[in-house]
Amino acid sequence: MLERDRPAGMLGSSHGSARILRYAYDDPFYVRLMRDAACSGTGSSAPRARGS
Repeated sequence: MLERDRPAGMLGSSHGSARILRYAYDDPFYVRLMRDAACSGTGSSAPRARGS
């Protein structure tokens, strides 16, 4: 996951209860990176992309 500030910082999109996880990237490397980050951070409740 890429952030403009520190992880979970107030200036990024990964703070608070309304966290948005984006899986739509042109490069498959970033899709895998995001899936891995989501699974390690939220456990089995992490959403899965269609077709996976």
